[in-house]
Amino acid sequence: MESLTAVFILIAVVFFFWGIAAVFKPGCALFIRTQKRTRGRGIISGLLLALLFFVCAVIAAPQKEQGQNKIAETATPATKTTSTNPEKAPTPSFLDTPAGGKHEQAAVPQGPKQEEPQPAKPQEVRTIGINVTQLAKRVNAALSEVKSPYRMPEKPKIQNGPVNDVVNYQFSEKFSVVITIDKKTKNVISITSIITPSTQNNAENMAMVAADAAIISAFEGKGQLKTVGKRTIEILNKALTAYTETQQDHTESFIFNGKKYTAKVSATLGIITYAELAD
Repeated sequence: MESLTAVFILIAVVFFFWGIAAVFKPGCALFIRTQKRTRGRGIISGLLLALLFFVCAVIAAPQKEQGQNKIAETATPATKTTSTNPEKAPTPSFLDTPAGGKHEQAAVPQGPKQEEPQPAKPQEVRTIGINVTQLAKRVNAALSEVKSPYRMPEKPKIQNGPVNDVVNYQFSEKFSVVITIDKKTKNVISITSIITPSTQNNAENMAMVAADAAIISAFEGKGQLKTVGKRTIEILNKALTAYTETQQDHTESFIFNGKKYTAKVSATLGIITYAELAD
C-alpha cells in the first residue's frame, strides 16, 4: 500500500511540474507533441494535475494512518485494567452451603486419644464368711454353755438398711444385740451387744455380762469362751473400774486372730461390747 501511494505521488509531482513549465514555456514540454500549445491549455493541464496530486495525497493519507493503527493494535497486547483497591474476599452465605445442608469443616488434627478413666470398682465388704442364721446357732451354743437363760431365734428377722442390712434382737428390756449384714453376700460384718445396767438387781447385771461375753465369743467361732470370752470379761472389768473412778466414758479393746473386740462404758449408752474385723 505504501509503494502504490509513492507511485501516485511521484506521478502527480511530475505532472505538476510539467504543468508549471507549460504555463511559462509552453514550447519546452518534452513529452507532448512538438506542435505549439496555447497558454490557456497549459494552465488547465497544470491545474488538473495539481488537483490530481491533492486527491491522491488525501486518499493515501487515511490508508497509511489506518495501516499504522492496525500495526499498533497488533503489536500492543491487551491488558486488563487492575483496580487500585483490592477486592474483598466474598462473604460466605447460605447459598454456598453444599448439598446436604452442612458446611464442610477442615479436619482438625487430633492428638493421641486419651483413655477414659475407668470407674473405680466398689470395694468388697469384708465379712466373717457366715450368715446370720449360722451366727445365731453359734450364739445359742455359747449361751447354753454358760447356762444363760437368753436365746436367739434360729432365723432372726433381717431389716433393710441404707448401706447394710441389720438384725435388731432384744433379749430383754435391758439387753439387746445388733448384727450388721452385707447386702450383697448376706454375711455377717459385725456384732454389737448393748446392756443397760440395773440399779437394783445386781444378779441380773451379772447374767447379762456373762451372756454378753458368750455372744461376742461366737463372732470368733465355736468354743471360744476360754479365749475371746475370757478376754472380753477382762476388758469389761477394766472399763467399769475406770468409769467408776473417773465418772467418764471409758473404752478398752484387744485384737485376736484378725478381729477387734471392744468394750465401752458410757453414762448415756450403758455397756457396749462389739466385735468387728481389724483394719
